[in-house]
Amino acid sequence: MSYTSSIYHIVFRTKYGNPTIPNEHCEKLYRYIWGFTKNKKCFLYQINGMPDHLHLLIDLHPSISLAEFVQTLKTSTNKWLKENSEYFPDFESWARKYCAISYSIRDKDMIVNKFNALSENYLPLDLVKVPHAGKADMFIREIALKDYKKLRESALNNNIDLVITSSYHSFYYQQSVYNYRYKQNQINCIKKTAFAGRSEHQTGLAVDFESETNENSHYKNLSYFQFLEDNAYKHGFILRYPEDKVAITNYMYQPGHYRYVGKELAQELYQRAITLEEYYNLI
Repeated sequence: MSYTSSIYHIVFRTKYGNPTIPNEHCEKLYRYIWGFTKNKKCFLYQINGMPDHLHLLIDLHPSISLAEFVQTLKTSTNKWLKENSEYFPDFESWARKYCAISYSIRDKDMIVNKFNALSENYLPLDLVKVPHAGKADMFIREIALKDYKKLRESALNNNIDLVITSSYHSFYYQQSVYNYRYKQNQINCIKKTAFAGRSEHQTGLAVDFESETNENSHYKNLSYFQFLEDNAYKHGFILRYPEDKVAITNYMYQPGHYRYVGKELAQELYQRAITLEEYYNLI
């Protein structure tokens, strides 16, 4: 039996659009929704929102219709929110209507840059721990993990011990990173480091690669960076800030910074030698 992907961007509001989902507790709701969608055999790509509404990017299982999914989700979360009234004391109910826009598989490949920001509450809920990471407790999204493992295996076959040294950053962690680097070197920080909310690391799909076998050499001459340029796209990762695209990405060349977009899109970007900004005509 074949599987048909049905991805929707779903938006629904609180009753009367009242701001009854406090920012400081919305993550609890997001985690509940993630569990709900998993139990329905659906895949939640992204969830975000404001105190008066929610956004979901979700791949529905063929066994459930869009209307049924939204109705059962609203009913279930309505009950859960009232059971957790100590965190959501002003919540009454959801508004009756909702908006749902059909997406293709590529539309999950969000753009995050200096002009397209995530909210401070954005949290990818399918984060998993990175094996063989250069630092403890590093995470990426589950949809990227399998291909990362294959990429690392390919590197090992070429005598390159490839590891991830930076992955998911929360909004507030990125804020601290930016502030620290700005104090160290303002110009270099602006060229290389993203503001909080404008870092791809917050998506859980961006990683910085390093190689334990080559860590003391100049990066442009390292075999592992050349390996990544030649092979990462085969496993769904793209070099996000190429040396000849600085004027387009607005970031300096970063040979170890890669973004997971999936194999199909990665191959197209590689073959056409373009960035995500060029692909989506954001220049």
